[in-house]
Amino acid sequence: MSVLAVLRRNPVALGLAVLLHLVLAVFLIFEIDWRDEVKPIGADVVVVQAELIDQQKLDAEVEKLKREEQKKVEEAAAAKRAEQAELEALQKRRDEEKRKLAELEKQRKQRQQDEARKAAEEKQRAAEEQARAAEIERKQEELRKQQEAEKKRIADLEKKRKAEEQKRQQEQAAREKAEREAKEQAEEAARKKAEEERLAKEKA
Repeated sequence: MSVLAVLRRNPVALGLAVLLHLVLAVFLIFEIDWRDEVKPIGADVVVVQAELIDQQKLDAEVEKLKREEQKKVEEAAAAKRAEQAELEALQKRRDEEKRKLAELEKQRKQRQQDEARKAAEEKQRAAEEQARAAEIERKQEELRKQQEAEKKRIADLEKKRKAEEQKRQQEQAAREKAEREAKEQAEEAARKKAEEERLAKEKA
């Protein structure tokens, strides 16, 4: 693989290589001894020959930069994968927490509905029990009134019977007295008549 092909495939490495050349060129330029006196035209000129960069060193440097860049890319990819995995784990935990919260909310609503249903049933049972108690009390009061009415009716009948019995006894006693007096009067009249007849016979 040629250097140009490598540089085309790695523009970053190309830029770094160009930058390296510029740095070396500046370094070589400033390595010239500017303190030498400027000689007049025609004098001997000291020619400074810059050392050329060895091609192998350049290739090695480019390869090193390439490896470093690849390492950075891989590290960035690994960091991105780790971050993605962490985000996925976080999302998974959030989803799980959301699911748990939804389940807890569902259970809370179910408990609330059960409690409301039980409260309604208890209220209905209490109302029915109260209605039954009121009905029993009403029937007991009605029975009590009926018993009192029956007791009064019996008492009235007994009172009436006693009054009629007393009246009958009084009437019977009056009849017996009248009969007795009539009998006594008849007997007295018969006795007087017999006495008169006897006296009359004696006088005769």
